[in-house]
Amino acid sequence: VMERQIETIFNEIDGVVHRGQRAMATVRIAQEAIDKGLRLRHLGEILHARYHNEYGKILSRVQITFLTEPTKIRTLRDRAQAIYERRDRRLDSLSDEDVDTFYTCNLCQTIAAGHVCVISPEHPGACGAVDWMDARAAVAIRPIGPNKPVRKEGLIDARLGQWESVNHIVRQESGGAMEAYSLYSMMQDPGSSCGDFECITAMLPLVNGVMMMEHSYDGMSPSGMDWEAMYEVVGAGMPVPGFLGHSKRVLHRSKFISAEGGWRRIVWMNHTLREELRPVLDVLAAKGRVPGFVDMIATEESAWTEEEILANMEAVGHPALAMEPMI
Repeated sequence: VMERQIETIFNEIDGVVHRGQRAMATVRIAQEAIDKGLRLRHLGEILHARYHNEYGKILSRVQITFLTEPTKIRTLRDRAQAIYERRDRRLDSLSDEDVDTFYTCNLCQTIAAGHVCVISPEHPGACGAVDWMDARAAVAIRPIGPNKPVRKEGLIDARLGQWESVNHIVRQESGGAMEAYSLYSMMQDPGSSCGDFECITAMLPLVNGVMMMEHSYDGMSPSGMDWEAMYEVVGAGMPVPGFLGHSKRVLHRSKFISAEGGWRRIVWMNHTLREELRPVLDVLAAKGRVPGFVDMIATEESAWTEEEILANMEAVGHPALAMEPMI
């Protein structure tokens, strides 16, 4: 909860823009701000003061330390990654059906006006840094803040993951920019993306499947767009049917785009991402009785166009070939 406040605090500083989370955070500082005297220590002083001012009831001491030595940074990064992995495992046994309350998060409206996430045990925020337990803790710490509880009431469509109560609060929190919110669909009323996401999933209409690429991939995708071009489409804070910005951890649960068939729709991933998520996908494929599924997913090493992906799908018997059309 405290980590995610860094972005909000930094983005309220004139001439400073913070984007991303966990190991992919970036901070951009305008030359004009530097010319006016802004220095690195000022960022620490502002964080220190704001933490005390806003969270003094739960924080007795605050210390801000900047590390610039690469060896120390790598050691800290490895320690942080182990903590992230422990956090992510907290919700492995909890499903959306087990709880009666979801949470909203509008923390990223500082960078994407109108954006709001709905967070459930199986649907973390688009950034991936705020899960259901984090949001619940945030509400307990700060009842009037960026996170609000919403009771699951008035089920509209279980397949899409839509409830009347969720749609109502989404309309309020987005200022009317969003009328409905589907937790489990990328085609009908998908959630918006703030810009802090790790991956983009996009529909490939010719092959009746989806492609997925991560932010560090610098090549072209089968959609004809690279990361920067696709980011412009997805990262504006408005929902775009057929596109979804999300974290890597959404693949840990079977609810990801389950309205469209879930992980079985994945027909292309950049190679590094596929191999990183191989253990997770192997578990899903084993439960879904699709042996060898990960190797059915094409990468930039085997396919660059939808036609090439289709040929690969036919050669390996990809399950998306037998699924209903996405559109």
